[in-house]
Amino acid sequence: RVTRAVSGSDTDFTIHIRDVQPEDVGTYYCVKFTKSLTGEDEVFRRGTGTEVSVLEAAVVPSMVAAVVVLCFLLVLGLLVALCLYRRKRQGRVGSPCPARPAAVGSFPPTSLQCCAGTPSTRSEVLDAESSHLPSQ
Repeated sequence: RVTRAVSGSDTDFTIHIRDVQPEDVGTYYCVKFTKSLTGEDEVFRRGTGTEVSVLEAAVVPSMVAAVVVLCFLLVLGLLVALCLYRRKRQGRVGSPCPARPAAVGSFPPTSLQCCAGTPSTRSEVLDAESSHLPSQ
């Protein structure tokens, strides 16, 4: 993960850190050593240090848009599934017209099935008062 920018250089000791992790946070120092008379390394010069910090990646707007669209589609799918479930449960899956409550006189509303005929058959509605067609 750590490589020198100019490998083999005696004057450029710049490093590159890839895939920075929280464990990499801290101060990095450039230190030059010299050999002492006894052969051990001694600090000859030390830099002021470079502070490395790790910040969270910003949320990408396209990710937010994708999440919003997915949530919308999920809610829409649930609503469609709920409607289909309710229609199936009421036994009206193939009905061309949804049942609607109708109030007649002072009676409470009751559900009426759609009474539309097919193109080849006529539909007639009788008058509730006289049991005749409305035109008679």
